Amino acid sequence: MSFIKLLALLSVIITSGCASEPKYKSPTNSEEVELAQISLYRAKKFYRANEYPFFYIDGKLAGKMGPGDSIIAKVIAGRHIITVREPFLFIPGSESGRIDHDFKKDGKYYLRYSVDSDIPFLLGNTVVASGSSTFSLSDEKSFNEKK
Repeated sequence: MSFIKLLALLSVIITSGCASEPKYKSPTNSEEVELAQISLYRAKKFYRANEYPFFYIDGKLAGKMGPGDSIIAKVIAGRHIITVREPFLFIPGSESGRIDHDFKKDGKYYLRYSVDSDIPFLLGNTVVASGSSTFSLSDEKSFNEKK
């Protein structure tokens, strides 16, 4: 297979995978259901700032976020799974965070995602920094400050 055909095939696979992903849609109050509010946010840290992780509510894409961004969604009160997937070639890759939580009626919940760098070290003539991500429940003050 020629390089051009391979490149065309890969681009079709990548774009079709992104287009067919189910999107999360918040329920409305008109549906007369008990709702909770989830505010997902990414801390304003600029390590790996050019990467936009994918955030899911019950397996449906809620959105992508860069540093300081947020996504606010409503969920029906009860148990939900919120996950984060790291990007790989601009598509969702491996899961890097998961919160399985029971969200109460009229509750407001803040979920913080952060990517932190470790201490850089010298590897030959190159400075290398590695990092790790965290995804956890937070509070309103941290949400407002994006800390």
